[in-house]
Amino acid sequence: MRSNRGTSLIEVLAGMMIIVPIGLCSVDFYTVVIGNQINNRLVEDAARAAANQLGSNNAESAARQTVDGFQFQLPVTSVSMIDFNYNVNSQQVLVGTTLTLSMPVPIMNWSAVTLHATAIEPIVAIPAPL
Repeated sequence: MRSNRGTSLIEVLAGMMIIVPIGLCSVDFYTVVIGNQINNRLVEDAARAAANQLGSNNAESAARQTVDGFQFQLPVTSVSMIDFNYNVNSQQVLVGTTLTLSMPVPIMNWSAVTLHATAIEPIVAIPAPL
């Protein structure tokens, strides 16, 4: 009669070969999801700051200050404003940002991810006509 200890050990090792990579990939996936939420919040805040300013130069300055004032920590490695459009005719301001994340578990040369986000807000600083 054989012992079941050896087969149980082999089953555990085979199961760990599948479960551990899935767990590590889920850590990367979680990092990307959280980074995307951070980027979306940042671009919306920058668009709102720009929408509350009168004039394109003031609006762009407010959006840039919002993005540049963002204090990030790992896994976020860089944040920048890549797009800005202050359109008085359509009464909307568009702001685009990019956020770069370093992955906690680099899998298959996937060590960094760049996320892009865009937000459009109505301009609220335009004075009402008399």
